Amino acid sequence: MKKTMGSASPGRLRKISKALDYDRCLNWIVLHPLVVVAMILLCTVALGWRLPKLQIRASSYEIAIKDIEATKNYENFLREFGGGEYIQVIAKTSISVFEPEVFRHLEALADSLAKIPGVVKVVSLPDAKRDMDLLDEWSVAQFEKIIKPVKLFSFRLWTQ
Repeated sequence: MKKTMGSASPGRLRKISKALDYDRCLNWIVLHPLVVVAMILLCTVALGWRLPKLQIRASSYEIAIKDIEATKNYENFLREFGGGEYIQVIAKTSISVFEPEVFRHLEALADSLAKIPGVVKVVSLPDAKRDMDLLDEWSVAQFEKIIKPVKLFSFRLWTQ
């Protein structure tokens, strides 16, 4: 009789079944609760021994593919500017940033920064005006009246 790969002798199956006698295992667990608890504690301690030294690196840079152009551009950016999160440009002026001439300069600065390769988003006072005044109908003075009472913008887009 030729045996196929999936077939097994009945004696072998009985031997496996006897080794996996669930009633006997359950009986042993019920009769030796302290040993079972000690084994569980030992496993917990063994598996958790190095847990305090576990480090999770959630940075996208850790899993980035090093050979693609976007990663190389990012590395060049880090070498040039020294940080990967954001760059803050602060413009100081002796007069109000809501003066039309100063506002135009800020707008030109924001536009030129937005054109730099690799810059994803520029957040500026002129950009806030563009986002709020979709039809471009407000003067800078009108925009100032609308935005000044909003505390969210104060100390984020301008200070006095």
